[in-house]
Amino acid sequence: MVAFLAERLKLDLHERKITIRPAWQGVDFLGFVVFPHHTVIRSRTRKRMLRRLTASEQLYENGAITTKLYLASLQSYRGILTHCRARRLLRYIDATFGCDAVTLSNSVDQAVEYGTVQKEFQ
Repeated sequence: MVAFLAERLKLDLHERKITIRPAWQGVDFLGFVVFPHHTVIRSRTRKRMLRRLTASEQLYENGAITTKLYLASLQSYRGILTHCRARRLLRYIDATFGCDAVTLSNSVDQAVEYGTVQKEFQ
């Protein structure tokens, strides 16, 4: 493998920064653990995501952020989870943070129609 990387790709590996492990243990990469047949979200990433969603929900309830910004944050995290096996986590997020997502979305759409939503990003 080292010869292939050196000859074909002109790459070399740092001696102390490589670990050869069985594929069934998965590879930690960009917040996910990639296995041969599936990908899951890393535990640390999941915990951080839930902490930030909780903080975002509190800001929304206190009126510090708008409905549009809260929904954008919620949908962003849901989008990240579509790239891995996370059905249970998605259900938890929907039940905990997004139970009124349709209602909130409808209220944002109506507010946009009537011009009552301020531009967040100018």
